[in-house]
Amino acid sequence: MSRVSVLARTIEGAPERLSEQARTVEAAVLALGAFTLPLMLQHPQLLVGTAVNLALALAALHLGSWKRIAPVVVLPAVAAVLGGALFESRVTLGLLCLVPGIWAGNALYVAVLRGQAGWGANFLVRLTTAAAGKTLVIGLVAVGLAGAGLLPWALVTVLVPLQVATALLGGLLAVPAGLLVERLAGR
Repeated sequence: MSRVSVLARTIEGAPERLSEQARTVEAAVLALGAFTLPLMLQHPQLLVGTAVNLALALAALHLGSWKRIAPVVVLPAVAAVLGGALFESRVTLGLLCLVPGIWAGNALYVAVLRGQAGWGANFLVRLTTAAAGKTLVIGLVAVGLAGAGLLPWALVTVLVPLQVATALLGGLLAVPAGLLVERLAGR
């Protein structure tokens, strides 16, 4: 068993170990970060995407209920569209149509990391599967939109490798970040 898997197993029981108050605070901080970073930064996408996937992974491993997780799944795409409208005047129909695909990809990423999809206990296997699944969902939606002329193909060719990289990096960073959260919460 890898060291990452051992560390991940340590934080996977966090919903039971963290108090209700600590989970509520963490949910608020993750949702705020998942909204604020894509809204204010937007670029470089490798940094912003990694931070969003870190928030998604922490939500999957710590927050327990989908009621707490849902804002972290939904808000990054909303913030990206809003940021594009406010700061760059670049909201297109294609981007708006991509948003549900991003939500579905984010939700799949969280579900697989939580172990709900039956991929076993090994964190690295779940992380790799989650990253691949998320990328496949978002990539298929993007390809469909590009085929319909709503997104440029150049965006699709950049989007897919970035999704894989940021999902893997964010998930890997969630392990030490999750341990830090537990330490700060006094557990």
